[in-house]
Amino acid sequence: MLARRRQSTTIHPVRVPWYAYLPLILLTVGLTWWQGSKKKEFLVPPDEKALAQIRQQTKEELKATDSIVQERPILVKPKKLILPEEHKDQGSLSSLKPEEFGDPTVAPGLDGYRALAGKGAMLLAELATQLESRGETQRALLAWERVIDSTEAELAQQDAASLAIQRLRGQLPNWNVDPTATKTVLLHARCGPERNRELEAIFLDIIALLNKASSGLIDFQLKLQPGPKPTKGSPPQPVALWFSGPTVDSVISKTASIPLANSPAEEQKNRLLLAVYKLLRDGSRIRPDLRPLRDPQSHDPVRLLETAITRRTWELWAQTFASKKS
Repeated sequence: MLARRRQSTTIHPVRVPWYAYLPLILLTVGLTWWQGSKKKEFLVPPDEKALAQIRQQTKEELKATDSIVQERPILVKPKKLILPEEHKDQGSLSSLKPEEFGDPTVAPGLDGYRALAGKGAMLLAELATQLESRGETQRALLAWERVIDSTEAELAQQDAASLAIQRLRGQLPNWNVDPTATKTVLLHARCGPERNRELEAIFLDIIALLNKASSGLIDFQLKLQPGPKPTKGSPPQPVALWFSGPTVDSVISKTASIPLANSPAEEQKNRLLLAVYKLLRDGSRIRPDLRPLRDPQSHDPVRLLETAITRRTWELWAQTFASKKS
């Protein structure tokens, strides 16, 4: 019985009522505050002697000097920002004056935006893009053409300009629609008499391509001449090409010699077109106001004739065939 009573006995914790411990807490906090502040005076400001003692005590505790010298700022001499050589002439559209964008009420000249060429190819490309966004397609085309014929554009910039020129030229009529203002240039071709008829159709296609590429500024005409009759067993004569003005006393270009042998017609046409482009490239070099035409290596000659030669270049190149008497 005794064991059973011990097992059933439980111990309950003693709980102190709040009205007993709350006064004790308040009393403890109050005594602590009073002990710490009973010798302090909070309402009367300390006199000068007390302040001096406080300053001295603080200096000794912090081991500070009577005065603290402020650090002097580090002076750095500003340096002039040196731009890379290729970007010295670059500008921005925000730097252009309103009149440099061109008056939309006045027809632009063929040399439009040439005055901005010194500001670099990048600015002209940005200008062309903005002009096109305004619907000024003709002016946009002129700005892209200046990238090619008036600036030292990089290859990537030349490629971008060529693509834009190809696209915009298809949206515009020929620059010159007045037959009286067209300059005549003759394309001379001489080959073996047995190949005259065979090559005539190819040359007529080339003439049509040149007239279209020159945007009505030049009237190209074909002068196909038979060469001397070859001797028996001799190899086929190469085709000779050159340009001249329409008169007997006009300037004559250099002559290109192209061995065609018995190549397929399409290959013959491409080789002749490439020779024509090289003659144009060589002839444009005598103009100091023109940038050299791009190297034809690994490029389609048709696209070179349509996009690598600007309308201003066509006009200035045609002027080189003026009469020697003029």
